[in-house]
Amino acid sequence: MENKSRSIEGASLEHLDLTETYVDRIDEMPGLFGHVRAAVCSSTTARKLLELCAPQDLEIIEEDQTLDKGSIQMLERMLHRSL
Repeated sequence: MENKSRSIEGASLEHLDLTETYVDRIDEMPGLFGHVRAAVCSSTTARKLLELCAPQDLEIIEEDQTLDKGSIQMLERMLHRSL
């Protein structure tokens, strides 16, 4: 998670407020859903988020440890669009 945070920040996205959590912390999810617009997570976690009734407008980005330079650039474009 720490490496992903550094990669995202290194992609000129330092204006984002990154929040790290674990999907197993079910009690945190409802409060977190109200404060985030996107989640970068594995496909397994994405399924769990949907099971936890994530808001329909939550952008879920499945990365499964394949966040290469091109993926970071795509993520940057998508997040700048959502501002």
